[in-house]
Amino acid sequence: MWRDPWSFVEAFVIASTILAVGILLHFTLGPIPFHGFTYPLNIIGGVGILLLSLLLAILARRGNRIATFLTGYKMSIAAMAILMGLSIIMGLTRQIELAAPHGANLQEPIHAVGFSYMLLYVVFPPELSPSPCRAGRYHLYLYPKGAATQHALE
Repeated sequence: MWRDPWSFVEAFVIASTILAVGILLHFTLGPIPFHGFTYPLNIIGGVGILLLSLLLAILARRGNRIATFLTGYKMSIAAMAILMGLSIIMGLTRQIELAAPHGANLQEPIHAVGFSYMLLYVVFPPELSPSPCRAGRYHLYLYPKGAATQHALE
């Protein structure tokens, strides 16, 4: 494990570690507040994810092995699998009792995966961001020879 051509094992270890870090964050910091993703914070988080995606795309393009692995299909499949399992668990579990006041019982065991869900959603878009960059340089080969340049001149 952890040799140069990394495989699905390492990808699932990294994705599971993100899940464990999220659960530990919940137990140390408490639940995510309802106002945690309101106006100024969502813009800051979106710009941060965009910058992280751009940084990973640049590093993967330059041949950095870690960035190439983090943006590759193995890590994307592992993150999607963990995120899908977490989504199914959170979707089938009652989050808040119907009779309780708004947000009064956020200490339920299901809320321990809230930070994990958030962290996986922060990690997942930068993994997929370099994919269009890689596919973008091959779009001219889809046309017959000379058709792309003829269309550009018209």
